[in-house]
Amino acid sequence: RMEQSLRSEVQPLARLNRLESRIRQLRVLEIELPRLVDFFAVRSQLDLLNRATQAFSAELTQFIASSGEVGNMLALTDAWTRYQAELGAVSERASAMDMKRVEAISAFESAQHFSRIAQALEELSANTERQAQAARDKAISYLERQRQALLPISGLGLLLIAASFFWFARSLVLRVSLLRAAAGRIADGETNVDIVLPGRDELSELSQAFEAMRHKIADREQRFRDIADSSSDWIWETDAELRFCYFSERAAELLGRSL
Repeated sequence: RMEQSLRSEVQPLARLNRLESRIRQLRVLEIELPRLVDFFAVRSQLDLLNRATQAFSAELTQFIASSGEVGNMLALTDAWTRYQAELGAVSERASAMDMKRVEAISAFESAQHFSRIAQALEELSANTERQAQAARDKAISYLERQRQALLPISGLGLLLIAASFFWFARSLVLRVSLLRAAAGRIADGETNVDIVLPGRDELSELSQAFEAMRHKIADREQRFRDIADSSSDWIWETDAELRFCYFSERAAELLGRSL
């Protein structure tokens, strides 16, 4: 609707502006004609006048065909028909180098028809501007109604997006917490902790990497215990506070205690 409004506003006004520009150019060529005294200059001016007349006539015909106006169009068409007749008389007398008659026609007889054309174009411009303004206001009103109708939907959409983001963030934080807790337990020596997280994202791949690492640590620790238990040497292990946290079987037999 806004696009249609802009078209209905711009195109007719642009055509009317071109018509006003062409009729003024035509009038200037007509007024300048009696001032010329050279035959060839007169012929050149008449050629320009003829081409300007044809251009205005073609532009006016296109505008009338695309316009819905009736009253002003009739007045404009009538004034242009009469003005064309006067321009024909001007061309005829100028070709005969009768510049006094050309000046008289331009100053009195054709002037009133030019004024009627200019007035009709001004009225058409005013009417077109009013119609375009009404169409623009209607389009803006329609867009405002659409905006009001879409506000609840937009609000619901934003709520859904916020809820989805909250759920995703909560799920992400929970999975990261589980992964961090499992990694901490492995660091404390608990090698039987499962670290597999469901899903196919980066966190799941990271948990699988941790799980593979856990299995390797458990295998190495088991191999160490097997070697320690089959050895005749005393083997023990202390933690960071120098407390015993592991005795081999041989050490436990000799000390009479185990962990």
